[in-house]
Amino acid sequence: MDFETLTRPEDAGLSSRGLAAIDEAVAAYIDKGLLSGAVTIAGRHGRVVHVHPMGKMDIASGAPMKADTLFRDRKSVV
Repeated sequence: MDFETLTRPEDAGLSSRGLAAIDEAVAAYIDKGLLSGAVTIAGRHGRVVHVHPMGKMDIASGAPMKADTLFRDRKSVV
């Protein structure tokens, strides 16, 4: 997927302000140390309108999060 070609959120019926609010909420988790990093991605009707990598991809090396970072889904059993 080409993250360089984004549609304006409003052109897809989404709000730039709303997406910014999501980024602020995720950034707060990163600032509190609850997440090391994250990538927010939003799309609608097959069009990507928002991609924002934040924080660290690797805490040990300090490598920044990138839009194409791969994540492992780990589930914990209680």
